Amino acid sequence: MKAKKLLYQVRDARREVQQLEEQLTDCYLNLLPSGIRYDLDKVQSSPSGYAMADAVAYAAKYEQQLRKRIALLNKLRSEAFTLIGMLEDSRHRQILQLYFLSTESGHDYTMQMVADKIGYSRQHTIRLYNEALATIDKLRLNETIQA
Repeated sequence: MKAKKLLYQVRDARREVQQLEEQLTDCYLNLLPSGIRYDLDKVQSSPSGYAMADAVAYAAKYEQQLRKRIALLNKLRSEAFTLIGMLEDSRHRQILQLYFLSTESGHDYTMQMVADKIGYSRQHTIRLYNEALATIDKLRLNETIQA
């Protein structure tokens, strides 16, 4: 598998974890009592037993999915750190770590944000990014040939 594909899997897995966390939060919010409803024959200030059971079941389902996705994310991050650690050029490592493994305020870094952070132009940052990916692929190919 190409380095770029693996590194993008890390980004995608992190996004999935964030989405599942948001969905789980929504499920927990559904467990909270809602306002009092006066339009029913009887006054009810909390969800019915069936609605509560459904909300608990959904929350349990999302928790299970979240645990699986976090385990996958940790595995992919470990592989990504290993790949990035193969690079000798610290600029290459820094660019890939920022772009694929870091977030700012819960959002992925864009290439412009990476460029601003390291003090290079966007074009030069993209050039270094491409060099880094090519270098990783060459190093992995050499390892495969030697093995």
